[in-house]
Amino acid sequence: MRIYDIEKLDKLENKLEKASIRILAKVNSLSQEQEFILKYLKQDNSTDASVESVKDLIGIDQPDLSLIVSILVSAGWNLNDDVFAKEELWKAKLTPIHKPMNDEHDESIILGHIVASRALDKNGNEIGDNDNIPDDFDIEVAGVLYKSLPKIKDRIEQIIDKANKGEMFVSMECWFDDFAYAFKDQNNKVKIVARDEKTAFLTKYLRVYGGAGEYQGYKIGRVLKNIVFGGQGFVESPANPESVIKIAANLNKDLEGGVENMNDADKKLEAALADLESKNAEITKLTKELNETKAQLDIWKTKVAEVDQAIQKSLSEGKQAFEKLEAEKSNIQKLLDDMTKRAESAEKDLAEIRKSELARTRFDQLSKLVNVEDKDATMAELGSMSDDTFNTIIKYSKNTKAEEIEKEGEKEEISAEASLDTVEKNTKDDVNLQPGNDNEDDDINKLALATAKRLLGREEKETD
Repeated sequence: MRIYDIEKLDKLENKLEKASIRILAKVNSLSQEQEFILKYLKQDNSTDASVESVKDLIGIDQPDLSLIVSILVSAGWNLNDDVFAKEELWKAKLTPIHKPMNDEHDESIILGHIVASRALDKNGNEIGDNDNIPDDFDIEVAGVLYKSLPKIKDRIEQIIDKANKGEMFVSMECWFDDFAYAFKDQNNKVKIVARDEKTAFLTKYLRVYGGAGEYQGYKIGRVLKNIVFGGQGFVESPANPESVIKIAANLNKDLEGGVENMNDADKKLEAALADLESKNAEITKLTKELNETKAQLDIWKTKVAEVDQAIQKSLSEGKQAFEKLEAEKSNIQKLLDDMTKRAESAEKDLAEIRKSELARTRFDQLSKLVNVEDKDATMAELGSMSDDTFNTIIKYSKNTKAEEIEKEGEKEEISAEASLDTVEKNTKDDVNLQPGNDNEDDDINKLALATAKRLLGREEKETD
């Protein structure tokens, strides 16, 4: 199993590494076993129908065996927060065959082995290879228990009795070479997230690796990948509540024979020792061979020690290389942080320049329309102003300018009218407009000239 840097920093390397070694040891010999299983299934159709006896299962009646049929595992999320995705579980449905059954997951107490395995829907119907795989289904296994072995027959009898009372369950054992993360919200909606360099920090939140099983309000589980089932154990509290024992055959009358009586064994041992003592030459030869073997063993112990020393050296060098890389990573991160700060500062300065340039441009545009008294304060406001606000001000200023021009025109008209009145008053006594007057043309010319000067803003001087 690949172990990511963040998982090493979270001190999960040993847990993940042990799982990887165990998995690889099993996977290496899996291909031949799978071929045998497929060949076995082609010859024996015992998985095509439910079995009710040892004879149904293996073709012959074996009085020293008892039948056991149970649900090994179910698709979905179990009580250990391990998630069996339907695709992964379907690929692994035949791997339980020929695997051991033990007592409470104690590998030293083997009670029997699994002979057949098949997938069933929730109605108990077998799912064929050409059928659509449902989201929820179970793996049913059928096996035999070694009921006549003296050291375990009492325990097997107890297991069968409890199974028939609904007080005994099974728990699966499996290996896997990778996993993903499953997140479940309060509505039981599940989302799968792949495990990689970016997401490996989530491993420490899994319950199986010492976490609380939660992350940011979501329940987090482990989605097993490339599963190989290694057997099953008989337990009273299963991780999968649906892992019930469906059939547990009752024990028949004890069979005679089996393991020899210990007294008989002791007698045979004494006879064998007496026979050995009578053969001094053979004992001497065996002793010599044993000494030679011990000498070879010492040589191999020395070689193992040398290999172990080389391994320790490699680990130490690897650790030093890793620490060096971590230091380089830290330096690079510092440089990146410094460059980021410089970039942010440059961006800030550029923003201020753009702001000042925008304020100057807007000020030039505005000053053509209105008289600005405080230039600095006005530019500070213009630089921070939005385009919509500035356009509104320009529009208003243009309207104000037009109104001022209109008012100036009205003032000039009023001034002109006042000038005409003044001219009329000033020339009333001087100009004679009566017909037949010899000075009529001169008076008209004087009136026109005075009016023009008034319109042009020049003062009229009286003439004689």
